[in-house]
Amino acid sequence: MRKIINFNNPWFWVPSVFFMEGFPGTIIMISLGIMYKNFGISNAEITFYTGILVLPWVVKPLWASLIDIFFTKKQWIYITEVLIGCLLIIMAIAIKSPNFFIFSLLVASMIAFISASHDIAVDGFYIMELKPAEQSFFVGLQSASYNVGKIFASGFLVMLCGVIYGYVGNYFSAWSFCLAVFGVICIFIGVYHKSALPKDETIKDNYALKDIIKDFVNIYVSFFKIKGLVLGLLFIFFFKLSESMVSAILPLFLIDSTSKGGLALSNTFVGFAYGTISPLAIVIGGLLGGYIIYKKGFYACIYWMLALVNIPNILYVLLAYFHISDHSVVLSCIAVEQFCFSVGYTSCIMFNYFMLKNSEYKTAHYSFFAGAMLFATMFPKILSGVLQEFVGYQGFFVIVFFMLFPAIFITKLIRSNVGDYGKVGRKAI
Repeated sequence: MRKIINFNNPWFWVPSVFFMEGFPGTIIMISLGIMYKNFGISNAEITFYTGILVLPWVVKPLWASLIDIFFTKKQWIYITEVLIGCLLIIMAIAIKSPNFFIFSLLVASMIAFISASHDIAVDGFYIMELKPAEQSFFVGLQSASYNVGKIFASGFLVMLCGVIYGYVGNYFSAWSFCLAVFGVICIFIGVYHKSALPKDETIKDNYALKDIIKDFVNIYVSFFKIKGLVLGLLFIFFFKLSESMVSAILPLFLIDSTSKGGLALSNTFVGFAYGTISPLAIVIGGLLGGYIIYKKGFYACIYWMLALVNIPNILYVLLAYFHISDHSVVLSCIAVEQFCFSVGYTSCIMFNYFMLKNSEYKTAHYSFFAGAMLFATMFPKILSGVLQEFVGYQGFFVIVFFMLFPAIFITKLIRSNVGDYGKVGRKAI
């Protein structure tokens, strides 16, 4: 088919490819849990199965080299987007069947694997197509587009479902309609990228097998030689522990009935909170956190940034104990918690950069640390539903608050090693 669009200008493809990097992953990690809650699935099952679905993003470095070897990154991008759209339509059909749970999970696992592959190709395409100055210039657009994708998945999709439910009175029909609509959107974007993305590298058919094996082995061997690796991975895990558990349970807490300790809020309200207030707080907090690290450095900021990540969780303890369901109060709590986490989380990102400062394979090793961060999301998420059902929402949020203390201990061990890394004017190490 003759190209309709042939623009090499990044403005025509950076927003759309990073929208698609944020969109399907958020459906799997957040929206799917809300859908299953509407269908009457227990919290333990929801968090266990949706937690397992994070695994493809955790282990994606295992097959990342294959995306360099087979086909081009452009082909990987638009083909995976069309496949994701088709699978969303299949899921829309699957949830109308008697065995909707198992069928939808099978489809979701395929979406997760394909989406993780899409993310590898997008990151590589961005690095390959843009010069360093352009990469820096478009990083803000990249981040904003990624967050817009998350907004569509966790906000507009859930809000639309709530509106449709108000008309049809059936969550299965409402979710089926919404998934089909968003599946068509993904297919449309994939078709657009087939024409709009600039032509990238040729397929490496002359890349010898021995070279592939050598590079693959060197990447892994050098990763495990990174100084302070074990302590660094522990810091990442405990830094994200409380946030990972809260993010898994909070949407279920907001929607669950009051008889089960929830706030009995509607899909429309939850979609509004995740689609507008939460992303805005995350963006503002991220910008502020980055500026603070830039001015003060890691050493001066890490303790109170760690406190920002964890202390706002006490707000959810109060909501659970006093059953506060006033919309303005709940929105304020979500905004404060998301803002504080976003400010503090910049120190975790800066720590990753510190760990890679002497790496020969920075791109590959960053994907390993990204996988470790996602493991720090997956494992607590799997356990959070069982814990919540055992101790209730009140007890759950109290326990999560006390997750702060092991994080403080690990932070104390790594703080002096990192020093003032990230501070403007610091001496190079």
